[in-house]
Amino acid sequence: FPVTIPRGVDWVNAYMSALTIVVLAVVYLDLANYYHVLTGGAFLPKHAYFALGAAIAPLLLVRNKLFVSYIFTPYVFWVFAFVVLNFFHWYFLSLDGYADLAGVTITRTQFLMLAVLIGFLLVQVSPIFLGKIFLALAVVLSTLQLIDFFMPGTILPLGTEGVVSGRASATLINANKAAESLVLLAVLGMVVLQPKWRIWLLLIVLPGVFLSFSRSGLLALMLVFIGGFWFNLFSRNAYLVMLA
Repeated sequence: FPVTIPRGVDWVNAYMSALTIVVLAVVYLDLANYYHVLTGGAFLPKHAYFALGAAIAPLLLVRNKLFVSYIFTPYVFWVFAFVVLNFFHWYFLSLDGYADLAGVTITRTQFLMLAVLIGFLLVQVSPIFLGKIFLALAVVLSTLQLIDFFMPGTILPLGTEGVVSGRASATLINANKAAESLVLLAVLGMVVLQPKWRIWLLLIVLPGVFLSFSRSGLLALMLVFIGGFWFNLFSRNAYLVMLA
């Protein structure tokens, strides 16, 4: 984003760093929905995201000038365009009497506004710091996938609705979502790694994606491998590693 990040006081930077870790962990590990399942539906995931939004809100006051610059970035523009599109969906669905579907568009709009708040937090954090978080989450999620596959019932109770026996899904409940999250974490984490280490990150997440048995996830990871070789993102030794 074309935003100039000011140097804030130490407690603000420390608060943003800690909040960034929490936000990315909740999003990429889907911890809100995971806790919803563990509590038998007593806890609603939206409450966790409302809490994250409330935690980010004070930054709007502390960095109000930066926020004004941020809202004129292309990212916020496209989110706003998506909000307008969802408004038309809500309007016509309401006219046609599809109240449930109209409610889905309202929920989607709320998450879009949350995405704007999360984006404002992330543009103020060092990209290297973000990359390290993505790396750590990729390793954690891939490990959880192994545990979920080889030790069923450890992460989620057996018979949990939405969990398919024999497909690892870790805390994301849905195996496809777990694979997609792993691929995204790997792509984002590769940015801060030297070329010789990037192939090893992909090999670390490979078992997690493979044990989800998600066709879309495996295809996406294969495209990442191909793209990495095509654009010379890996070292020459990567070819030998892949061959082995």
